[in-house]
Amino acid sequence: MPQRTIDFRANDLSLGLDLNTPRNLALGKISGGRAARFERGSGVFTAPGYRTAVDFDADVSLFPFEGTVFPLLWGKNGALIKHTADAVTDFDTGASLTSGEDAAFCEQGNGDIFYSNETDAPLRIAVARNTVAIAASDTEITVSADWIGKFAASGTVFIRGDSISYTGTNSTQLTGVTGIQTGGHPINSIVTQTSGPTTWTEETGSILMNFESRMLVGGRNRFEYIVYASAPEDASNPAFFYDFDGNGTVSHIFPQKVTAMIKGLGRAYIFMDRQVWQLTEFDVATGAFLVSPVSENVGAYNKRCAIDMDGIVLFLGNKRLMPISLQLAPDGSAPILAENFDYPIRPWLESLDDDDDQSPALLHYDTSRKIAKISGVRSGTLETYIYDKQNKTFLPIENRPAAGYSMFLGKSYFGNNSD
Repeated sequence: MPQRTIDFRANDLSLGLDLNTPRNLALGKISGGRAARFERGSGVFTAPGYRTAVDFDADVSLFPFEGTVFPLLWGKNGALIKHTADAVTDFDTGASLTSGEDAAFCEQGNGDIFYSNETDAPLRIAVARNTVAIAASDTEITVSADWIGKFAASGTVFIRGDSISYTGTNSTQLTGVTGIQTGGHPINSIVTQTSGPTTWTEETGSILMNFESRMLVGGRNRFEYIVYASAPEDASNPAFFYDFDGNGTVSHIFPQKVTAMIKGLGRAYIFMDRQVWQLTEFDVATGAFLVSPVSENVGAYNKRCAIDMDGIVLFLGNKRLMPISLQLAPDGSAPILAENFDYPIRPWLESLDDDDDQSPALLHYDTSRKIAKISGVRSGTLETYIYDKQNKTFLPIENRPAAGYSMFLGKSYFGNNSD
């Protein structure tokens, strides 16, 4: 399958949102065993973008907005946040941010997108679709009753890049609409609105992750050793904004600078410069992080160096490439690292530049072709090795000027940060 280049190009390219997971799932489908876990007291989470609560008698939605998947590819292009729904056209969300900042995207279960970097206030981008075609002369936009509550009583929304103002709302419509372009918009166009969460202002950073109904934030400037966790979402009244000011917010200080975070099967992994820790859950009484070390001599270079390879977490750091298998240690305390996995490319790994020079390093797993790309800097140049998972073999080096990879609608994309 040919690899395509997306149009997000700038000197601070940031591709977002669970880059190695397919996002075109049918309603209610589970992307794989890696995406499912038991949620205490409520059921099963499935990812991305859809969660279901189950008991012995029924299969019901955990949140009233669950069951909607918005297959979008998100990226930060210069000072703008854009998305594409068709892998061809870029649409602007209207957000204007500091250029040159490393950024993070994270998806809430209702399809909304959260964005954070180290400088700007975090953003929430409400995502919905119009359920009736829009004509240029219309003064109302009809959306699903479940989605209308995402938007403020008045403001500006963006449809396919067009800025449209509105005032007042009812149960299914944005009214007093102005600014619809000639030609209007077809049914099921993506509607977005950007706003700032009032309950999340200080805990900003460039590493985001959802886990146990909480938003986790790492990479905060001058607080790189700390991971913050929001108050948990309430299943009976889901919050549109993750709350870092309310009851239940917690944080944890790790022994080294946090470089990456990723969810695994039934647990999450938090990477540091030279350590890997597992997060199994939060304490029921106190909300404290329940963590333990997996490795104390290897870590990940950056947040792009930890990926999900069909349920196995693969990470790159300290001149090592290692998977964390689903098998647990004999005492059941921690997953097992495959220490000899990278043996065939050990000479190449050992010839990589120093850790401080590996900020461009990254991994990518193509879920269609079953190949992992391992990119590291050697002699100042980014080089890429290929791991063929089906044949369990490493392929020769290729050179590709990629700044970020993503899987989107079953195809592999990479972003180039220069014209």
